[in-house]
Amino acid sequence: MVITANPPKFDKRQPPRGDYDVIVYIDGSQVIAEDSNGRKIASGVAGTDDTDCFDTAVAACPHNGKLYVGPGTFTLEANKLFYLNGGDESSASNPFYYAIGILDGKNIDFCGSGVGSTILKMAPGQHYEGHHAVMILNRTHWWWNDGATMFVVRDMTLDGNKAEQNVYHHDGSGLILTGSIARNFRFQRLWLKDSFGYGIYCGNNGSGPVTGLVINDVRITDCYKSGIMTDTASQVLINNCIISNSDSGLQILGNTDYQTRPRDNIVISDVICMQAGITLWCVNDVTMNGCYMDCTNAPMQYGLLVRSAIRVMVSASRFVNNTNQKYSTSIDANTYMPDGPTDVFFNNCDFEGSHAFRILGESVCTMHGGRIKGYRSCVYMVGEYEEPVDCKLSMHGVELLALQPVGEHEEPTLLLDIAEGGEVQLDNCKAPKAGYFQSSGQYYARDCSGVGLEGFNSRWRKEEGTFTATPASTSTITMTMDRRNEIPIGTPLRYSIGGTYYYGIVAGLTDTLMTVAGAPLTADIDALFLGNSEMVFQKDCLIPGVFDGSASSTLIQSILKSYSFWRNRPAYLVQISHIAATADTGTAPNVTATISGGVVGTDNTNEGLPVGTSLVSTGVGINSTNYRIESGNVIELKTTAGGNGDASDLTAFLTFVSES
Repeated sequence: MVITANPPKFDKRQPPRGDYDVIVYIDGSQVIAEDSNGRKIASGVAGTDDTDCFDTAVAACPHNGKLYVGPGTFTLEANKLFYLNGGDESSASNPFYYAIGILDGKNIDFCGSGVGSTILKMAPGQHYEGHHAVMILNRTHWWWNDGATMFVVRDMTLDGNKAEQNVYHHDGSGLILTGSIARNFRFQRLWLKDSFGYGIYCGNNGSGPVTGLVINDVRITDCYKSGIMTDTASQVLINNCIISNSDSGLQILGNTDYQTRPRDNIVISDVICMQAGITLWCVNDVTMNGCYMDCTNAPMQYGLLVRSAIRVMVSASRFVNNTNQKYSTSIDANTYMPDGPTDVFFNNCDFEGSHAFRILGESVCTMHGGRIKGYRSCVYMVGEYEEPVDCKLSMHGVELLALQPVGEHEEPTLLLDIAEGGEVQLDNCKAPKAGYFQSSGQYYARDCSGVGLEGFNSRWRKEEGTFTATPASTSTITMTMDRRNEIPIGTPLRYSIGGTYYYGIVAGLTDTLMTVAGAPLTADIDALFLGNSEMVFQKDCLIPGVFDGSASSTLIQSILKSYSFWRNRPAYLVQISHIAATADTGTAPNVTATISGGVVGTDNTNEGLPVGTSLVSTGVGINSTNYRIESGNVIELKTTAGGNGDASDLTAFLTFVSES
C-alpha cells in the first residue's frame, strides 16, 4: 500500500469535501481512500487492493460518520475471519469470511454515487464449502452484545459474481449480513445481483430483534437464496422493491414465541417478486399491500407461503403460480412441526395457479373480495400426504373461476377440494364457470351466484363462541352467552356430531341453556348452525271421528281416504305434536308419524306419545335414521288401539326443518 499527500481528483459525480468523512474512489489504475481533509490514508492497484482500502476507510470513518464510495467497479475479497456464534473466543463457532466489516456497534452511512455507478463486486473464488463469504457484515463479535444503532447502505450496486463462486449454501452467506441487538438500519436505492447466497439477511436467528429496519427502492436479481431475509426483526418497512429469479423473494421469519412476544409491526408494500416467492413464518402483525408475485417459471416455489403467523393482513395484491401442480398460495399451521396457529386476512386479492389457493393444517383464513383463478382447483386443502386438516376458510364476495386445466392429464377443475376436517364458508361469492366439488370436510354457501355455486346455496349460519361443545344432556346445550334476544323459540338448528349433521329446533332458551327438539345430542357438538324462520314447515293432519278402535299404521289413508306426498325440498321431521277433541275413556292410545313406512318417533318403544285433550310434543324422541323426507315420500300417522277405542277427532302437527 502506498500513502501520499497528493490532493484528490474529484469526478463530477463525487460530492464536495465536507459531505463525507471518508471517501474511496478509483483514479485511473489506482484505488484511493482519503479523509474529508483530502489526506490520502490508503491507496493501491485498482482491482487488487480494493479490499485493503475499504478496511482502512472503515477504520478511519468516525462513529456516526459517512463513508462515500465513488463511481467505478471495486473488486472485493472475503479475506477476514469472523465467528457468528459464541460468547467469547473459547466458545466461538460458525466461522464466516467477510470483505467489508462495520463491526461492534459502529454507526456508519455507507453510500455510493448511484446504482450502476458505484459497483462492489466479489472477486472470483470467495465462497465455497468451509469458506462462507459475506460482502458487507454488520454485527458485534459476540452473540448477545448490542450492535449498531444506525447503519445505512445506499446508492450502489452489489454484485456477488455468483458464476465465479462455488454452488454451496450456508445460512447467512451473501451480500449483506447484519445481526446482534440492533436498530435503525436502512438499505436504500440498491441493486443486489448474482448473489451466491442471500441478498440482504438482517436478523439474529431468534436471539433478539433488529428494530427499525427500512428497505426501500431496492432491486434484487438472481440470488441463490432469498433476496431479502429478515429473521426476528420488528418495526420493519419494506417497500418499492423488485426481486427476480431468486430462490425466494421475501422471507420474513421469526421465532416460535410469536403468539406471546410484542407486536412485530411489519409493513410490506409495492413489492414485485418475479420467479421468487414470499414467505411469512412465525411472525405477527404483518401488513402487505400492493404486492405482485409470479412464480410461474420457478417450479420449486410454494408461492405465497404463510405458516404459523397471526394477525396477517394482505390487501390489493396478486399472487400467480401457473407451474403445473403448484400453488400460488400456501397457508399452513402445525402440519410438519408444531410451530403454532395461523390467522390471515385477505382483502381484494387475486390468486392464480394450478392449485390457486392452498390452505392446510390448523390455519384460519378470511377473504373479502378478490378472485381465485384455478386450473386444477381454486381452493385446495390437500397436503403431500393427504393428512386430515383442521383449517377454516371464510370467503365473502370472492369470485372463483374454474378454468381449463393444463398438462397431459386433464382432470376436471375443482372449485373446492376439501380434505377431512376442513371447512369452507362462502358468503355472497360468485362462480361464473361450472366446476366440481370434492369434499371430505364441510362447506357452506349463502347467497352465492353463478353456475358453479348457485346449486350449493344454504341458509344456515354458524354459531361460534356462544356455547359449550359438550351437551348438558341429550336435549340441552350449555350457553356461554345470553342469546335470548337473538334466537327466537322455534329457530331451526343444524348440529354436527362426530362429522354427521343432525337437525332440530329451539324448543326453549334461557340465558344459560338451550333446549332442543329433534335428533338427540349424543356426543360433543362439532359445530352449531342457526337457520331462518322460512326454513321451518308445519303440516297439520286432521283425523275426524273415532281413530283408536284398533291399531293402524295408515290413519290418513284409512280414515281420510287420502294420501300425503311430500313435494318440497329435502327436510327433517324434528317434532311431532298431537291433541284429541275427545280422550279415550280407558287407556290413551299412542300416536307417532312415519315417513315412507319408517317410524320417526322413538317414545314408548317407537309407539309415540299418548294422546289426550292437551297438546303434547316430542323432545329428542326422534329417530335420526328415519326423520329425513324428500320429494315423493309418503307421510302417515300411526296409532295403537285405545283402552276403550273411543278417542276422537285427532289433530297432529308435524314440524319439518329444511335441509338447506
